[in-house]
Amino acid sequence: MNFIGKIAVVLQLIASILFMTLAGAVYSTHTNWRATAEKLKKDLATEKTNSGQLTGQMEQAKREAAEALDKEKKAREVAEFKMTGMQQEFEATKQRVVIGEQQVAVMRQQQEIATEEAEARRQETLQQREINKQLLDSRNAVVKEKLATEDALKEAQVEKRNAELKNQQLIKEVGALHTVLLKNGISTDTADLAADVKIPPRVEGEIEASEPAKSPGGSELLIVSLGHDDQLRKGHELVVYRSAAAGGSPKYLGKITIIKTYPDKSVAVVTERAGNGSFQKGDHVTSKL
Repeated sequence: MNFIGKIAVVLQLIASILFMTLAGAVYSTHTNWRATAEKLKKDLATEKTNSGQLTGQMEQAKREAAEALDKEKKAREVAEFKMTGMQQEFEATKQRVVIGEQQVAVMRQQQEIATEEAEARRQETLQQREINKQLLDSRNAVVKEKLATEDALKEAQVEKRNAELKNQQLIKEVGALHTVLLKNGISTDTADLAADVKIPPRVEGEIEASEPAKSPGGSELLIVSLGHDDQLRKGHELVVYRSAAAGGSPKYLGKITIIKTYPDKSVAVVTERAGNGSFQKGDHVTSKL
């Protein structure tokens, strides 16, 4: 019960006593006012005693109410202090949450940057792998080319040695031919030999085809089985003959002159004919009978 309730109880008690006293007085007046007065005195003394007790109780109630109010005030101050602390803690927590969100945003940004860097490194790694592959392919190609070059060099060295040997042999043969030409009174000057184009090398071949003259007075064309691989040149003159029967002599048919050469064939015109003889496929041609 609070302080106001206790005061109300005391007031009700006093009012009850007063009403009882008034009722007693009225009654005494009708009966025995003296006895009533004595009794009222006693009652009054009793009521005074009770009133003193009630006053003491009221003072006690006031003190208790004051103490309760003081405790409540202190409790309120404590509560306000706690509330202030909680508010400060809330603000601090709110600040920490803001800082945490900022840190999360920074970490997220750093993660995005790290992801981009990782992707860039991955692309760079893929590009480097492609470059390494290209370099490896280039290296293999270079090694292959080097091996091929070394093989070609070895073959060239072998060909060079063979050419040197052949050259030495040709030098010996040229020296021997030079001696033979001198013994036969033939000039060894290359200018003199080049000017005499009508002197063909020693060759043997045959007629592969013939084409009659296309107009009166024209020349008959012949295809022979010898060409510039056989050292034949335009202007060389060859003899045509036909093999004789068993035990007979070859039949002279005439002469032809080379007008165009190919690697293994030549075109010639008839420059001399023996009698009314004709040239046929299979007739032999030679540079000297």
